[in-house]
Amino acid sequence: GKLDLKDIIQSVVQEGCIEETLAAIEAHFREHVAQDSGVKSTLKEIADDETRHAKLAWDTIYWITKKYPEYKSFVETTLNDQLEKPKPISFEKIPTAASDLCTDYGKDDYFKSFGILVSDDRDKVRRFGIEEIIKPTLESGTDHFGSIFDQIMNLDMSLIQTLFHD
Repeated sequence: GKLDLKDIIQSVVQEGCIEETLAAIEAHFREHVAQDSGVKSTLKEIADDETRHAKLAWDTIYWITKKYPEYKSFVETTLNDQLEKPKPISFEKIPTAASDLCTDYGKDDYFKSFGILVSDDRDKVRRFGIEEIIKPTLESGTDHFGSIFDQIMNLDMSLIQTLFHD
């Protein structure tokens, strides 16, 4: 039989369509706020890589739905389910958690100048990615899955910044 396609779909959706997309948006945003030019160019490379990985994942899922149309509703359900799941605390948060121990109020801006986001900001960026990129892409239907690359690359990063002025 087929290599279990459902397992493949679940893994590509979770690790690619969702995680890589959010990682890409986060890296582009970190590049946007970073002041240090070395950090900025490194983050740009990371962001562009992550964006390509995200595109590959969405393209793969699109291809599966074209080749095996009977899996289309499974794809949609999987995406929706993964988006509804509360996210476990990821290990990537550990470096920024160190910043949470420090009580100097200027520190968030200092960290940000090196493209390091405190946990709370990270959560806001991820939430933004889910609401503004992933959900609309899902709602626009599988034929639009290929647009994710352009959507991420054309994101107005200053828009995300407005979320931080509580």
